[in-house]
Amino acid sequence: MSKYVFLDFDGVVVCLPPERDRTSTGKLVRAANRQAVAHLNEIVRRTGAVVVVSSTWRKHHSIERLQGVLDRAGFVGRVHDVTPVIHDQERGHEIAWTLSELAFTGLGGVPPYVVLDDDYDLGPLPAERWVHVKDGWMTGGLKAEHVERAVRVLGEQ
Repeated sequence: MSKYVFLDFDGVVVCLPPERDRTSTGKLVRAANRQAVAHLNEIVRRTGAVVVVSSTWRKHHSIERLQGVLDRAGFVGRVHDVTPVIHDQERGHEIAWTLSELAFTGLGGVPPYVVLDDDYDLGPLPAERWVHVKDGWMTGGLKAEHVERAVRVLGEQ
């Protein structure tokens, strides 16, 4: 059964200090923080998880573009999917819906997952699955302590 990291961008992998990158058309855009992405890489390497983007970035960018943002910062994993946008619902409800779909299609129950987010809008999800990157925008996003917690939640490969 696959393992999943539900990933917010702003405050988790996009944070201060600001980083910039150029798209394939040459446009200068906000970029993912290389150190924060290195921490995400450690989670992916140690657990074998794939990423599902739960960030508001999913509303404006394709999966391929989201993958590119992460790849340009050195990401070694794969963006598997994005959560749906459910009007007037907290992020936790959107993630819960995605988990129910994964459980239904996989016929094996809810898969192992962790949520990496700087907000705490977990809705119906259990708090122990939510790695809160508190004040992530200001403090450099994902850190080593978040990696250790996420790996404990998902389990090593």
